Formats: sequence, C-alpha cells, structure tokens
Amino acid sequence: VTKLNTNCNKVPIFSLSFGKRAEKTLLQLRKLSLKNRGFSRHIYEAADASLQIEEFYKQISSPLLNNICFLYWSEVEEVTRRCFPIYFRGSELVVSGRYKESFRPPTVHCFGSGGKITLPSIVESSVTSLERLWAYLAVKELLEERDVVEDRERLTQLTQKATALALKYSFVTDVTSLVVVKPKETTTLKDTTRRPEPGTTSSGSAPSGLQQSTGELCLAYSLG
Repeated sequence: VTKLNTNCNKVPIFSLSFGKRAEKTLLQLRKLSLKNRGFSRHIYEAADASLQIEEFYKQISSPLLNNICFLYWSEVEEVTRRCFPIYFRGSELVVSGRYKESFRPPTVHCFGSGGKITLPSIVESSVTSLERLWAYLAVKELLEERDVVEDRERLTQLTQKATALALKYSFVTDVTSLVVVKPKETTTLKDTTRRPEPGTTSSGSAPSGLQQSTGELCLAYSLG
C-alpha cells in the first residue's frame, strides 16, 4: 500500500482497530498510518464504542489546511516536528524547541482552499515548564519514528536517544519503566523494604509531570 501511495498527491491513511483481539495488529496499522500521513485509533469494547467512532470521524472529516510548515530562524535549535500534512478543524499542532538569546516569531506556511497561505504569528507571554514540554514532544516523536524505521542501526540510535531524554526528565515510556519507592514502615516487623539504588528516582508519565524546568528557556508555538 505504501509503495502505491507515493505520488505527489499522497493520500492520508487513517486506521481503526476494534476490540481486544485487534491489539496484535494495532502496531501494524499504526506503522501503515504513520508512513502515509495519517494516524491510527483503537476503539475499545465499551458502552461508548459508537461514540468513539463518531468522535474519530468528526476529527478527520473537516480538514482546513494541508502541508503546514513552521519556519524558524537560525537561532532556534532542537526543534520538534515542524511540518504537518493536514490541519483539522478543532485540532491543534504543537511545535517546541530551544532558542539561545534572542527570539523572533516563526512564520507559518500552508495551503488552503485558495492556495498558498502565510499566517502571522501571535506571540504570547511564555509559560513555565516549556523545557519539559519540549522533552516530552521530542521523546514522543523519537518513539513514533522508532516504530516505523527498519534500519537496525537507526533503530538503536532512536531507542538510545529516547531513553536518555526520558530518564533525564523522568518520563514513563515504552523504553523506560516506573520505579515505585516504598516508604520505610515504622512497625516492629523486620524491615524488608528494598532500598533504592543511589540516583534512583520515581518516574511520572508526562505531560502531567510538566512542573520542573531547568536549563535553557524553550519555545512552544501552536496552531489551533
């Protein structure tokens, strides 16, 4: 399918899987969609299954823009994904990265029903925890690329980079795990609590853990 869908008018492919038995094929569907400008969704067996399908259709039924690209100046580095195939009504596109000292707003180029469009940037005051937001988005993109890459060397590089970022910012991901440290109990029983190794920390699954921020100030720009 991917080989046939390689012309200039590449068609987005969106995948749906249903129920528990489809979990084995979910990864294959996800790879198919990621390679073809789309995304996948799993419909869980529940009373609101029809609502899940309805929400999925609402999400993809109203495309407004395509080939959206955020263009930054040279002082911006380590930018996460900045080009997107489609922007749907009610959705949001988020780009995050690092800038050094000065900052100039990005320029947004895209295509609409009337042709090429350049959108002005509206810069608001920065919020806290942008560094951890950038790290979360970077890890997410590394893992997505890891799911579709076929070269073993590149796979190893992506895994190592995602693991390093996830450990640094204490994110629970497919390549890291959650460490729960049990507090010492004040009882007369023998203390059998396993002591954590030096440097061990508990991890939380971002983005709910976006509280701490150190190092360089980061930027985040969203279209939504």
